[in-house]
This record gives sequence, C-alpha cells and structure tokens, in this order.
Amino acid sequence: MANWNTYIVGFEIKRDDDYHSRYNSLMKLINKVSFKWTEPTSFIAIHVDETLSGLASRLYTKSEVNSTKDVLVVVDTSTDKAKYYGPLSRKPTKYIFDLI
Repeated sequence: MANWNTYIVGFEIKRDDDYHSRYNSLMKLINKVSFKWTEPTSFIAIHVDETLSGLASRLYTKSEVNSTKDVLVVVDTSTDKAKYYGPLSRKPTKYIFDLI
C-alpha cells in the first residue's frame, strides 16, 4: 500500500540571466505530480508517495535550482520537519522558523 504524504513547497528563484531555465526545470518536476495546488505564486501544496528527504532531494537535484542564489523549502505537513536549500545567509533562524 502506498504511503502518501502532503508537503508544502516554497521557493524563490533569483531573477537573472538563467532565471527562466531554473524556474521551468523546477516547475516541470512539480507539474508531473498528480495531486497538487499551485495557486499562490512560489507556494505549492502536493500529495505524493515520497518521503520528505526523497522529494526535497529530487526537486533540488533534478532541477536547475542553484542553492547559491535560489531558495527551495519543502515542509512535511504531518511532522513539521523541513528541508532547506539555499544560501545560509537567507536560512530562517531557529526562533523564526524552527522547522528547518
């Protein structure tokens, strides 16, 4: 039996020369997910048969997201755990966002 989980995916792709390529590569992966809600900009709720680590790693490694300038956050809604990819200077502090 499948173990479906619901995650929140938030991101900010830095606007520069290859912005569209990085954005499109991430959205291509997200659009393959059957159960998703993509209404707010840069905020996506998805329901998949993957672990937090598996989903976060797949979105990061198979897209062109660049952690030196872009931010990608994946939050597991049932455990309040999260994965963060991005510059350390932009990572939320423990007191602002204790999940990451």
